[in-house]
Amino acid sequence: MITGKENGTFDPEGHLNRAQVAKMIVETFDLPVDLSFEDVPEEKGC
Repeated sequence: MITGKENGTFDPEGHLNRAQVAKMIVETFDLPVDLSFEDVPEEKGC
């Protein structure tokens, strides 16, 4: 579920945005959700 950053590094001290947290919750609990965040670019995974 957590794969690290786009450049291949992993930053356990890094910050998460709300879209990243929402994606982790949805994937963890296998929730059927169709959400988009207008302030988060599509290429960020949401």
